[in-house]
Amino acid sequence: MTGIPVVVPYTTETTALGAALLALVGLGVDASLAEASNRVVQVRERIEPRTETREIYENLYALYRQTYAAMEPVFTEAARRAQQSHVSDSPPESKRSG
Repeated sequence: MTGIPVVVPYTTETTALGAALLALVGLGVDASLAEASNRVVQVRERIEPRTETREIYENLYALYRQTYAAMEPVFTEAARRAQQSHVSDSPPESKRSG
């Protein structure tokens, strides 16, 4: 869809890895995030885009965006109702501990 290769690292703890890379740069061990990631991150797989399926995914993504836009009022109403139910579940002010 984007035409950009996807690089899959060996690690699944990418949040921790990102924090570690930031720490390496912050401590001056590496000069940049690019330098730190090139040194530390091990690539498990590189997935190249398939030009023959790009149009299919672009059409499906356009449909997804239309669906989301059509459902947005429903999402808004659901959020409003959920907020109301949380408010009505709260104990009265006089009974709250404080």
